[in-house]
Amino acid sequence: GREIGKNYYDENRNLIFCIEYEYNHENRRSKWTSYTPDGKVISEFQDYRYDEQGNEIRCPYFVQPSTGSLTGYMDRTYDVNGNIIDLWSYELDGTPIWHWIYQYDSAGKLTHLETRYPHGDLNMSEEYYYDERGYLVGITKYDGDGQPNGYEVYLNDDEGKHMECIRYNQDGTEQARVKY
Repeated sequence: GREIGKNYYDENRNLIFCIEYEYNHENRRSKWTSYTPDGKVISEFQDYRYDEQGNEIRCPYFVQPSTGSLTGYMDRTYDVNGNIIDLWSYELDGTPIWHWIYQYDSAGKLTHLETRYPHGDLNMSEEYYYDERGYLVGITKYDGDGQPNGYEVYLNDDEGKHMECIRYNQDGTEQARVKY
């Protein structure tokens, strides 16, 4: 099914706010509304946009976690295969926040991601690595100067499902293990 709403709670499991989605006759998301626990509207977004292929090219971006207030939106561009290749985030007044640039291989697998500041300087980038079966096995992360600042190794089962992710910092010290 399609997503119709979300509830957000504080650390004591008290409801902070709710988000509801509405859909148009083409079954595309058309409205985003956040509410207080007693039903008062906090924020609304009705400027969803879609390209000719039905890809969502504009949507809400960031919700203030403590209040449910919408603070921005995203614009996306897709390649002919439906992969996001360019994404901008904006404040509600149109001021750019971040720019993401995605690159894919001939099989449609993400190989490179850059996050840039609005003026163009690099914030960070990531390189994605796959095994001979096409399963993600690693991600190398780089800082804004292009220097490695960590990596992740993925252990997969025979069907390519992640079993574990091991995260390392730039000197190879293990930071975390995530089991799936």
